[in-house]
Parts: sequence; C-alpha cells; structure tokens
Amino acid sequence: MRATEQALQSIGHPVTAAELAKRFSRAKAEELQELLETLAVMGRAHEDSGKFKV
Repeated sequence: MRATEQALQSIGHPVTAAELAKRFSRAKAEELQELLETLAVMGRAHEDSGKFKV
C-alpha cells in the first residue's frame, strides 16, 4: 500500500488504476484499484471520476 501511495505522490496528477499499473512490473490494474479505493476510504487519496490523486 505504501508503494502505491508513493507512486501517486510522485506522479502529481490524477491517474486511473490502469495508468498506475504501468509503473509497477507485477501489479495488475484490478489489484491497484482495490488499493486505491482503500486509500481513498482512509482519506489518504482522493477519487474523482475513476481517477485517483493524493
């Protein structure tokens, strides 16, 4: 989860799970979607129209 949050911070603009998955060698968009939604519920990320940002 920490790596996902750090990747969101480094990108600096809203991204979809599929776009974020391109930054990881073994991550699947479906798995990242779940992590991103968890971060949003925890208040550590924000979601708007399917895109996430920190």
